Amino acid sequence: METTNVVIIVAVTILILAVFNYLHKKHVRFNKDDLTIKIKAIFEEHKAETLPKQDFVFALKEKYDCSRKEALYLFGEACELHIVKYEDKQVTIG
Repeated sequence: METTNVVIIVAVTILILAVFNYLHKKHVRFNKDDLTIKIKAIFEEHKAETLPKQDFVFALKEKYDCSRKEALYLFGEACELHIVKYEDKQVTIG
C-alpha cells in the first residue's frame, strides 16, 4: 500500500513538472532592444534592405529558435513598435 502511494506521488509530481515546463516555454520572451538587434542582424546577413515576409519570418524563427506562430507574433510586435515596415508582402527596417 505504501509503495503504491509513493509511486502515485512521484507520477503526479512528474506530470505537474511536465505541464509547468510546457506552459513556461509556450510564450516567447523578448525585449525591444533585443528584437531590434536581431532584426538588424537578419537584414545584415541577407545583405538586403528589403526581404519577403516569408523569408523574414523564417529568419526570425531561426534567430529566436521558436515556432512559426511565435515568429509571426514577434513580426507583429516589430511592426507595432515601428522596428520594421510591411508593405506589399515586403519587410523593410522602419
